Amino acid sequence: MKRSVVIGALTLALGTFAVSASALPDPHVHNPKLDHLAVRIQHFRYHAPHHDRIMVGRPIDVTNTDGVPHSLTADDASFDTGVFTSGTVTIHAPEEPGDYPFHCTIHPGMTGVLEVLPNP
Repeated sequence: MKRSVVIGALTLALGTFAVSASALPDPHVHNPKLDHLAVRIQHFRYHAPHHDRIMVGRPIDVTNTDGVPHSLTADDASFDTGVFTSGTVTIHAPEEPGDYPFHCTIHPGMTGVLEVLPNP
């Protein structure tokens, strides 16, 4: 009797694990949240809803709400909004996956890193 209870408990536990594991997102499946990135410049900081992650070549809308000139410029010059005071500028993520540090050309203390992911 004890043996069948233990086997039943193990079966239940393994079944629960299998259901939980299947609920995890598959990294090879397309994630629409990474198709487009909206970055807001506010109070001399960059704000992005998905931690500055995007897939290669996808659009990045950068909105300056500070009312003073800013830019979002890759350290390696692979993307650049140019200096703008207000409104939204659209640029595109690089075509190669990797981490791309960026900064504001006017305010060197404003920095971030764009994580560019491969297409699934």
